[in-house]
Amino acid sequence: MRIRVLGPDKSFIHRDVALLRELGHDAVWASFESLKDLAREPLFRRDLTIHWLCGFGAGQWARLPPVIRGKTVGVFGGGEVHPDNLKDPAFASHIRRVLTRFDGITFVAPHLLELAARQGLPIPRNVAVSPTYADPEVFRPLNKRPKTAAICGPFLQPVRVIHKGLDRLPNIARANPDWTFFVVGLAPSLTGVIRNLSNVVPLSPEMDNSTAEQR
Repeated sequence: MRIRVLGPDKSFIHRDVALLRELGHDAVWASFESLKDLAREPLFRRDLTIHWLCGFGAGQWARLPPVIRGKTVGVFGGGEVHPDNLKDPAFASHIRRVLTRFDGITFVAPHLLELAARQGLPIPRNVAVSPTYADPEVFRPLNKRPKTAAICGPFLQPVRVIHKGLDRLPNIARANPDWTFFVVGLAPSLTGVIRNLSNVVPLSPEMDNSTAEQR
């Protein structure tokens, strides 16, 4: 099957595209950031379009006639049904259009489907709940190290240092010199924030994670 995956430049979306290819599909990824993309995409005919993170871009895609849009499934990751986001009338209008015009919707967690229903959003007939897979063995606790802590990124841009509280770590580390703190996913260009802290250990992100994820 020829599948188009629309969505932002996120590593988890690219992993989905790679998985579809492993399953034998002709899958391609495309961004959806502007009306220019909207005008270009219909030229590349596909059997199915999967639209990840359905916001304004998905609302624009839903405006297209079905003969041009083709069969489309939306994936709701959470922000689409957040009460604060739906306070924006334009955003809410896009979400309602997606729910009523796409051929199907997948929610990544059951509580998101319940939240959508409680807020009076139209629930399509073709709806599915498909939680994101996680290997529980990855999270199985190992032997604890005494007086160790970790703060996890990735921290790829300065804004993430503030958003995830890394800017407060120096004071915490100085106040607890007998503890060791690991900073997971810290880009080499941002190590200055923990300079001269002997009890803070930076762990750089892997190369395949150094994308625009979590900007």
